[in-house]
Amino acid sequence: MAQIYAAVRLLPPDHPYLQTDNKGRFGIRNVIAAAANNLVFSRKNIDQIIIFFALMLGFVLLIVQFGLLIFTFVMAKANAGPFAGLFATPGCGPGALCPDIAFILLDEVFGIPGLYNSSSAPAGPGSIPPFNLALHNLFNYYNLAILVVGVLIFLYYVVVMVVETAQSGTPFGRRFSHIYAPLRLVLAIGLLVPLNYGFNAAQYITLFAAKAGSSFATNGWLTFNTGLGTAALPIGGPKETLLARPKAPDIRHLLAFMTVVHTCKAAYEHEGRDRPLDIEAYLVTNTPASNSQVAFGPGYASALTFHQQGDIVVRFGQLLPAGGGTYMGDVNPYCGEITIKVNVRTATGAITFGAPLIQQRYFELIQELWESTSLRALGQYTHALYASAPGTTGTPGPNPCTIALTPPTPPGTLAANVTAAMPTMPAAPAGNCTSMPSYTFKQLLINAYEPMVIDGIQTAYNDMVDNEDFTISADLLERGWGGAGIWYNHIAEWNGELAVATIQLPVPTMLPSAMQHVLDQKRANDKVIVPTTQFEPTLADGTAIDFTDEEYGDNVAGALNMAYRYWSVQGMNEETNMEPSNNIFITALNLIFGHGSLMEIRSNDDVHPLGQLSMLGKSIIESAIFNLMGAFLLSVGGGAASSFESLAGAGQALSSFSGMFVGLATIGLAIGFILYYILPFLPFIYFFFAVGGWVKSIFEAMVGVPLWALAHLRVDGDGIPGETASNGYFLIFEIFIRPILIVFGLIASVLIFSAMAKTLNGIFDMVTANVGGFDCATVTGGPVSSWSTPCDHASIMDAAQNRSVIDEFFYTIIYTIFIYMMATASFKLVDQIPNSILRWMGAGVQSFGDQRDDPAAGLVQYAGFGGFSMSSQMAGAMQSGGAAIGQTVGTGARGLGGLATGLTGRNAAANVGGAG
Repeated sequence: MAQIYAAVRLLPPDHPYLQTDNKGRFGIRNVIAAAANNLVFSRKNIDQIIIFFALMLGFVLLIVQFGLLIFTFVMAKANAGPFAGLFATPGCGPGALCPDIAFILLDEVFGIPGLYNSSSAPAGPGSIPPFNLALHNLFNYYNLAILVVGVLIFLYYVVVMVVETAQSGTPFGRRFSHIYAPLRLVLAIGLLVPLNYGFNAAQYITLFAAKAGSSFATNGWLTFNTGLGTAALPIGGPKETLLARPKAPDIRHLLAFMTVVHTCKAAYEHEGRDRPLDIEAYLVTNTPASNSQVAFGPGYASALTFHQQGDIVVRFGQLLPAGGGTYMGDVNPYCGEITIKVNVRTATGAITFGAPLIQQRYFELIQELWESTSLRALGQYTHALYASAPGTTGTPGPNPCTIALTPPTPPGTLAANVTAAMPTMPAAPAGNCTSMPSYTFKQLLINAYEPMVIDGIQTAYNDMVDNEDFTISADLLERGWGGAGIWYNHIAEWNGELAVATIQLPVPTMLPSAMQHVLDQKRANDKVIVPTTQFEPTLADGTAIDFTDEEYGDNVAGALNMAYRYWSVQGMNEETNMEPSNNIFITALNLIFGHGSLMEIRSNDDVHPLGQLSMLGKSIIESAIFNLMGAFLLSVGGGAASSFESLAGAGQALSSFSGMFVGLATIGLAIGFILYYILPFLPFIYFFFAVGGWVKSIFEAMVGVPLWALAHLRVDGDGIPGETASNGYFLIFEIFIRPILIVFGLIASVLIFSAMAKTLNGIFDMVTANVGGFDCATVTGGPVSSWSTPCDHASIMDAAQNRSVIDEFFYTIIYTIFIYMMATASFKLVDQIPNSILRWMGAGVQSFGDQRDDPAAGLVQYAGFGGFSMSSQMAGAMQSGGAAIGQTVGTGARGLGGLATGLTGRNAAANVGGAG
């Protein structure tokens, strides 16, 4: 270069740079600076000016060529080594149509063929969507205008340099940077020159930086998942930590109903009746009569096929001749009906793993209770005891002392474990066969069949852990780093399946006919119906209920009432949160939050908080929906009672209870909504909005980089960027680095939230104990204020577990708020890390992604308040509608009563006239 400059007299012949002794002592920068100092802009030196800038342009092109060579070397996937394919997305080569989400977004926005090769990429220039084609034309128009402005600025600097040279005598003027100014001028014009599809070089640099950054983040996400192996999941633990173990529901209501069914069977099949009936269990449907019922004997898969994968209906009654009755399945439900819910995924004709196994176990439980010799003996004993009681009318029953009440045998392999834990059962009921068995016998029944449910839930849980694919699928990994937040949505789905299947025990959908007859008569004649006596065959004034049909005989109804009272009235001091309470508020809380509620679900401290809380939320939602229906029925009852002047007080009470149930259920819906729907959705919400913010920052850069190119048009200052263009380099680097930082933010947020939630779970008992005035001396016997002797954790747990359901209700709300606050604070890292990380490089630039609002906060605020308001309005409408329906029914009944009275009086008058 020095020899070329010397040939055009920019360096003197004796310059040190031309001497062979100085070879290696000076660099290119020194040669260019020396030649620039001797350059004089004049017409007679036109040859020097051309040679100087030609060498300068060649030097710039050489640097660019080396840069492209290095970039190609790094991008080449064929090269072996740790950096091979580092900035290339696997499977997204030319014409690949890959499903990468980030590339799909960029192709949807910019629509440049052959750049990102996603499934949304245009096949060629002729297939560019009209909107994207119009955008290309707009960018072309914009870039040409900026290029004209750049040329004008360039010409301005040429004039200024000529004037300053003439004024100061210094080539190009005193403020001209002889080394960097020519590079900046050439670089600025080169960045503004349009290349293809209306975009200039600066914009293509931005698009390629986005492509390289996206590939970098995708490879990082793939590396993270590869490092997890098969035993761990993207929540930081093995798959056992993903599913919360649901608590087994209370089965005593099922035992009570099946005891009534067996008592009903014994009463109707008693040989002393004038017309004994044959009571059996049948599966019934609404299909044609030729195939509308089968005996309750086939397995669960056959029952599902019979009911076309729908709810399974088991009816206890007598089979009528085909087509000879108006009952579903031609089965008269003398002894009631029960429905086994089927509401989670079940393959046609087959039982899949996981939650359907719980439903299968409930089906098997009903079969076991129907075939139970212990329950059958209890039913026979109950009927015989009532029929032989003094003053009982009707056909006498057998001697109850001849019926042996044997301890129940637990089904299957559970027999040994359960029998060992059973208390001793007396050979015969106490009281010389004059009373129902003691509480001990009921506990035997519970101990025998409750493990069947517990084992079924545990089996389904283990089966789901073993067979469900919790890992990120290959299809999801192919979607690149942009799909990293999608997997977390499945947490609520998996836990929700188990929660729904566990909660929904078989439901009695029809009472035995005699009990229904008694209840109808009481509703028509009694002002107030007491739950404990609602099935006694006598009215409130002592009048015996008339059984015009022999099928509803007094012996049947009385025996069923005795069976009902045995479970619902006797043994009221049993230790359980599900027992009826004299406090209607506590009863409502029990129904909504269930036995143990928060305290029980938090015992799964080895389960990830997202799994724990999603199951708790789903349980609360299901219970709240169930109780909204209860509130509707109370409203109907209140409206009907208010139509009668004598029942106005009872109607107001029922309406008040309905309103309270509505209020508590609405709160439960709000809590469940946050825990089940919002909380597991937060990772995806924050992540997807972060991806969208990255795309917006790219679009911002596409509009801004032409201005960044103009910022290079400066003749003073050091360095190629100068003082004005340096921020643009940071913004382009921010576009490149942001995707991998978003991935880091997602991983950090999941880990930190998990750690904080588990820590809160561990100390929450101590926190609530302190709030409730817990005293270490009272429980542990230790000193009242001794910091050296901390409270025993087990004792604190015991004290916490003994809290009332009211405490659990409010602590559930507090715990939910804590968890939500921790979740939002943790998952904000998805935004905060990429927004703030460049400060470590001393950069203070901000993109659109740094300035947007928190997306999840707005979602939860509007969805939570909107859902609460909507559910309140719906609940209020249900309550008002129920009251209106009840008033209509009550008014109609009152009118019918008046009509009957009038007809009776008219008939009496006619009879008197006829007698005269």
